[in-house]
Amino acid sequence: MDWKALIEARKSTRAYEPKPVDKNVLAEILEEAAYAPNAMHRNTWQFTALTDEKKIAELVDVVKCATGREDYTMYHPPAVVIVSDEKDDVNARENCACALTYLFLAAANRGLGSVWINQLKYQDEKECVRAYLDEIGVPKNHIVGGLAVIGYPAPSEKPRAEKKANIKIL
Repeated sequence: MDWKALIEARKSTRAYEPKPVDKNVLAEILEEAAYAPNAMHRNTWQFTALTDEKKIAELVDVVKCATGREDYTMYHPPAVVIVSDEKDDVNARENCACALTYLFLAAANRGLGSVWINQLKYQDEKECVRAYLDEIGVPKNHIVGGLAVIGYPAPSEKPRAEKKANIKIL
């Protein structure tokens, strides 16, 4: 897919088919996300991918605990990627944002849908969150910059909304 077609096709997907994402495809997406720019080229981020239904269900429960939103579902995804970086890095969240952007584009280039999940932002130190992050191997010195939900878009998924921006060139 050419660049313009790719960026115009990529959209936030909130309904997924119950079809697993191939782990080799997921690995390729994560490898491409690692090419995202990051401050000082430190590459201290970590991508923790979940494809196990039980682990994803546990993560949904963690989000419910952290946010108090008992009806939260995270859109029933077949795969989730937690992007984290060192909490002492003043650019950690920005690094994660860049990586997530590359991840979303890499997924779209393979016909996969995705959406950015922010519910764990600033929740890292809550006991229920930190215990889960420890269990899945997110380093203690990392903050969660964001989550990517990835999967095959359900046929019911709405078309992409028109994108506009205020652009000023001087």
